[in-house]
Amino acid sequence: TAKLVTGTSAKGESVWSKEFSYTETTNKEDVEKIMLNRPFVVEEGAYWSLILTFSNQFQGHYGNGGKQSQDGDGEVKFTFKACDDMAHMNGYDAGQFPELYYYV
Repeated sequence: TAKLVTGTSAKGESVWSKEFSYTETTNKEDVEKIMLNRPFVVEEGAYWSLILTFSNQFQGHYGNGGKQSQDGDGEVKFTFKACDDMAHMNGYDAGQFPELYYYV
């Protein structure tokens, strides 16, 4: 299950969720796109958390080299941090989300 919650806790209020299936692979270049079904307005200074939960023993590839902040278009800037109650040591520098798509 993939879900988007408000705040910095995996236990925050869920505003979107989607079941997905993923075939375990040894190819670290395989990326599963999970798209939201509607846009969400993100206010400046707001925290949102993206949470992945695998229903079997499969674990995603552990990415690394992530950035704590990323400039976007115009005055848009994203700042990333780990969830307060993170599991499996996923945070801004290592984890499961290689790309983030947005529009202004």
